[in-house]
Amino acid sequence: MKATKILILLNSIAILFGFNMALACDEGAVSSSKRMIEAVLSDVIKTYPMTGGGGISEIKMMATNTYRITILQEESPHVFTYELKSQANCKIKIMKKTENSSSKKK
Repeated sequence: MKATKILILLNSIAILFGFNMALACDEGAVSSSKRMIEAVLSDVIKTYPMTGGGGISEIKMMATNTYRITILQEESPHVFTYELKSQANCKIKIMKKTENSSSKKK
């Protein structure tokens, strides 16, 4: 933990002097998943036009860099699949986003 704080401090100082020291993103699987889920949620907030319905019902990891999010809208769940890539600067890039919305059968 102390080493991480030192790296962040060094990076902040380097940025002040015009240098960009990329922090290592290898924080483990849970931290990587957190960053990817945050990227997906950020995209949904920016791009999803419907404000009603039941909200997010599921976020599921389908593969290492693929997540599925389900948003309930009446009887028609909207399902989005995101393919993501972790970049060297610790940011997550959305490589592909697909929508598969279908009505539930009663």
